[in-house]
Amino acid sequence: TFNDAKISNDLASVKLQLAQESGRLNAAGTDGQKQDLVEYHKLQEELVMKTTTLQSEMRKRDNWQQQMDERRTEWLTPLTQLIQSISDNFANFFTQIGCSGEVRLSKGDDPNDVSKYGVEIMVKFRANEKLRRLTAQVQSGGERSVSTMLYMMALQELCPVPFRCVDEINQGMDPTNERKVFGMMVNLLSGTGNLSKTQYFMLTPKLLPNLKFSNKLSVLIVHNGPAMLEENKWNMEKFIELATAA
Repeated sequence: TFNDAKISNDLASVKLQLAQESGRLNAAGTDGQKQDLVEYHKLQEELVMKTTTLQSEMRKRDNWQQQMDERRTEWLTPLTQLIQSISDNFANFFTQIGCSGEVRLSKGDDPNDVSKYGVEIMVKFRANEKLRRLTAQVQSGGERSVSTMLYMMALQELCPVPFRCVDEINQGMDPTNERKVFGMMVNLLSGTGNLSKTQYFMLTPKLLPNLKFSNKLSVLIVHNGPAMLEENKWNMEKFIELATAA
């Protein structure tokens, strides 16, 4: 009520109070507008500064991305060519045993994350199948042994060295694939390619009968044990006679 607000009943006094309040409101509005203007200019300066900083960081990011793309291309191009050469050899070797194989470069979901890059070996041993990644869950032990041996040879075709040694690589193979792989090894190592420049030592506790040999291949049989006959007591003529009869 007017009494509670202590407003005078005199009209002149009321008009005076209204004029005073109106003046205070106008003054407050002017001060507020000045303060808002100062704040506006301050925000404008901050916006310009942050925009400049953002543009600078974006240029740095773009330059970094360009450098990364160039370096990845420099690294990836020869790597892709190398993988393709390995795959060509691998596919050729698999074709020789009546199967299919391929080597691929897996890049993962993010091409920038090279830690996720890897080599995938794809194989197919039966005509009604499609190429599938070589894993312990899909292929049999013999199929994995064949794939491993042919992959090793695909690699070694690209980097000839004086000699190599493989130990019991044929142990898990079935007789059919073992015979095919052994025959292919003899052909390659006795041929004119890079593999023929390497002397191979293949250690194995057993060999299939009637394997394919060449005049560049030697079979050395190691005998050992306390019951073995001393070498100077061997009857070589008897050995030859038995081998010929077999």
